[in-house]
Amino acid sequence: MKKLVVMILVSLPLLSAGTINRPAYEIRSMMIYNFIKYIHWPVPKEKIVIGVMGDEEVYNSLYGWYHGQLRGNKEFVIKKCSTISEAGECNVIYVGTDASDRFDELKVTLSKSPTLLITNTPGLGKKGSAINFIRRENKQLFELNKRVIEEANLKVSNKLTGLAILI
Repeated sequence: MKKLVVMILVSLPLLSAGTINRPAYEIRSMMIYNFIKYIHWPVPKEKIVIGVMGDEEVYNSLYGWYHGQLRGNKEFVIKKCSTISEAGECNVIYVGTDASDRFDELKVTLSKSPTLLITNTPGLGKKGSAINFIRRENKQLFELNKRVIEEANLKVSNKLTGLAILI
C-alpha cells in the first residue's frame, strides 16, 4: 500500500506538467475562440463563422472543440477555407504559416470588411493582420494591430488590448 501511495505522489507532478504543456496549435485554437469574447462586430451575428486557411491542426482542434457549440445565443461554425472568397464569408479567419503566401491577396479582399484576420507568421501583424501570434521565451503571445481592427469596423475590449503586444 505504501508503494502505491508513493507511486501516485511521484506521478502527480508529471500528470499536471503534461496537461500544462499543450501543443502550440491547441493553445492557438483556444486563444482564437477566446478572442471572440473581446471583439464586437458592427452587426450582431447569430452565427460566428471561424475560417481556417493552411493549418490542419488548428482547424481540427477548433472543429472538434467548438463547431456547433453555443456561447449565449451565438452558434459557432468552423469552416476550412481553401479559397479567398470562402474566407470572405467568415467573421474570423485564421491564416496558418503554410498559407501565409496568400496573405496579401486576402488582406485586399477583406479590407474594410468586418472580419477579424488572425495570422501566425512573423511580420504579418505590422503588414496588416489584426492579430498575429508570436513566440517569445517559449510562450505563445500575440500582437494586436488596432489600426487594422478599426479599419475593419470592429471594436476590441481593453481587456484584450491589455494582454496584447500593440503594434
